[in-house]
Amino acid sequence: MADDAGADASSYFAGWFDAEVQAGLHYSTPGNCFRQVRQTVPRKWWRYATESLYYRLPEVPDSGETERWLDTAAVILPDDNVRSFLQMIRGNRFVTSGNFNEALSCLQESYTLATEQQQLFRANDAKRYMARCLMLRGDYPQAISLLLEVFEFFSDKSDALHQVRKYETRFELARACLVSGDLNKALYWGKQTLDYLGQFNNTGQTVRAVEQMTQIYLSMGKPDSALIYVSEAETIRQQQHIIADSSNGHYLYGKTMTELGRYDEALPRLKLALASNLEIKNRQKVGDILSSLADCYKGMGKPDLALEYYRQALETTPDTSAMSSIHYKLSNIFQQKNKLPEALHHIQAGARYSRIFFSAEKDRTIGRLESQAALEREASQVKFLTARQKSHQFKIAALSIVFLLGILTLGLLLDRQRRKRIILEQEKELLEAHQLIQQQELRIANASLAQKTEEVASLQNLLELKNQLISSLELQINTSPSQEPVVQPLRMLTEHDWHDFRENFEKQFPNFIVRLKNSFPGITTSETRLFIFIKIGLESSQIANISGISQESVYRNRSRLRQKLGLDQSVSLETFIGGF
Repeated sequence: MADDAGADASSYFAGWFDAEVQAGLHYSTPGNCFRQVRQTVPRKWWRYATESLYYRLPEVPDSGETERWLDTAAVILPDDNVRSFLQMIRGNRFVTSGNFNEALSCLQESYTLATEQQQLFRANDAKRYMARCLMLRGDYPQAISLLLEVFEFFSDKSDALHQVRKYETRFELARACLVSGDLNKALYWGKQTLDYLGQFNNTGQTVRAVEQMTQIYLSMGKPDSALIYVSEAETIRQQQHIIADSSNGHYLYGKTMTELGRYDEALPRLKLALASNLEIKNRQKVGDILSSLADCYKGMGKPDLALEYYRQALETTPDTSAMSSIHYKLSNIFQQKNKLPEALHHIQAGARYSRIFFSAEKDRTIGRLESQAALEREASQVKFLTARQKSHQFKIAALSIVFLLGILTLGLLLDRQRRKRIILEQEKELLEAHQLIQQQELRIANASLAQKTEEVASLQNLLELKNQLISSLELQINTSPSQEPVVQPLRMLTEHDWHDFRENFEKQFPNFIVRLKNSFPGITTSETRLFIFIKIGLESSQIANISGISQESVYRNRSRLRQKLGLDQSVSLETFIGGF
């Protein structure tokens, strides 16, 4: 139960779910389930009942249809507290599937609703999940900043539920620092997590923390230290009969054995972990395991199998940091195969993902690859000439010294030609690389031009629609009977007026209103009209005249629209609507 539940709610829901199920109160479908909540539970506690049901879904029929449960709860229990919890669940599901934009949208809405309802515990939970999403997307500084804010919020809380969040926040900070490459801070927070858990008796959380220390030491290149921790985790699992997330234990043990060169022990563990995670469709973990399997096959001297698993990992993982690492490993294999174009392609892709495209370090690496390739070609030629010379030595042993000098002269000429050919090949490769870069720059410029063209067309459409509306209004003024003065402000008085204007607007912006209502289901008709007036560039005074209200009313309507759209004070309403 969250920090805002209170003693009454905690008492009310103690054993509530078990009692309801034992009573057989129509839990055969999601609709009946949440209607029963609505009928039997006070509204202020709907969200807690929904949480109880959600976390016990495996005990209820149709428990696999999670999306249908979430949609049904949102319809039958129209409450911001319930909606905040449901959006947090949706956000986590989108994170697991790798749909980070949708995940951030849901989690931001959950955070906003929880903050408005003063549910600070849940608001910080949503913020923690946002940090996890940002971390997987590669926004490490922002993710760590959010986690530090959450850590600060929970730091002075002392009840049991907040203790769990203190542990989880430390754990998340260690993981965020790990994937961002700040291994010293990752080690600091990992040890903080273990020290904090030492105050409690929760073996399941201890196993997770110990396994994370294994991952940290593996990333630091210390497999011997990692083996100590992963062995400790396995011992705890066996003694306490812990099977939750056992695939993670298999994965880490296999990865440690790979780093230690014990491939026969690593391979079955990694395959077991892969089978478990394929069942639950955890893209991030599947990608990590595929990459470790590739490392194992590479160490076993099977580069073709390693290439296949690296490519699968690249297609599966949503983690940009992991993508960068995999590209570098692919580059290394192609380098060993003497396939320099492929090696250069992957090292450039890895540099893009690590946001250090063609940095000095990567330039040096590319230069090293090119130099090494030239040296290998030169060594191959020298080896060939040496072998030929040795063969000829046996045949021309009886020839005169003059003939030997002629052969040496010919060898020098051949060597000079070979060097010229090497230089020409290098110049050709550089020219091809330069042409490739120019083509990429041209594609980017064309895309930018197309985008600007679309923006200009949109602005022209807005201007034309605005001019049509103003012309229509001027016509109404000019056609008013001269003997009857206009005593009311000019406005759209009938639905027919709005219908005509809406038809003109939708010709210029097809599906705009439908998309607006889909994006903001709670928006009213008057707010929709205000949204469209601002979209076509009308000022507040013009909107007031058209709508037949005062400018103060327009300002109040604008303020309510801003709140419904969830805009920060730093974002103007015109900017947001203009880009919608």
